[in-house]
Amino acid sequence: MGGVSHIMAYIDDTRVCLPHIDFLFFLKEFEHLANPLGCKMNATKTCILTSTSGQPTIPAITNTYGHDIALSIT
Repeated sequence: MGGVSHIMAYIDDTRVCLPHIDFLFFLKEFEHLANPLGCKMNATKTCILTSTSGQPTIPAITNTYGHDIALSIT
């Protein structure tokens, strides 16, 4: 019959571009799809670029999604 293999791999240096309105959906969908596969987002190494205009977007994210979401990406 043979043995049971456990394959371990890392997904590194992934980039995602999406509008702010899709941010919460992306996080929930990533968790929904990735967790059963054993994939986790490393919050200590994750960097989220929220603006390309030089204007802070944390106030807009706070107003749209709430303080907890804004705090989670700062």
